[in-house]
Amino acid sequence: LHLREQISENRTTHRKFAVVEEFLLRAYLSKMVVNPCVEFAVTSIAGATDISIAELTAKIGYSQKHFISMFTRQVGITPKGYLRIMRFQKTIHSIEKPGEPDWSEIALSAGFYDQSHFIHDFKHFSGFTPDDYASRKRNFINYVPVG
Repeated sequence: LHLREQISENRTTHRKFAVVEEFLLRAYLSKMVVNPCVEFAVTSIAGATDISIAELTAKIGYSQKHFISMFTRQVGITPKGYLRIMRFQKTIHSIEKPGEPDWSEIALSAGFYDQSHFIHDFKHFSGFTPDDYASRKRNFINYVPVG
C-alpha cells in the first residue's frame, strides 16, 4: 500500500501519525547516522558553553574548516551558531531563577567573555536587552508579552 492509502485506512489521528512516523523511519533511519565527532561536539557544547570552537577542533583532530563543514551538514547550523544558541538558553534558565539577576555572573557562567557580546547575543535572540527581558518575563520560561 502507498502511504496515502495507509493513512486513510486509519481512523484516529494518533494512528495516522504513527503510520507516517513508521514510513519516515523506514525510509530515512539508515541515513540518520551522526558522525561521532559531531555528536561529541554537540554534547561538549551543550555541557560546557565556555568551550571554544578552536578547543573542540583540537580535541576532535580535524581541521577547523572540515569540522565546521561536517557539523553544519549534520546539525543545520555552524558550531558557532549552535554555541550561541546554547549560551542564550543557559542565560534564559539563569534568569528564571528567583531573585534579582546578577548580569555579570549570568554572562560569565553562560560562557560570554564580556558584557557587550552578552548583550548583543541576548538582543539578537530575544529582541530585548537582558534588563528589558527580565522586567517583562512572567511565569513561563522563554515567554515574554510583547504588547
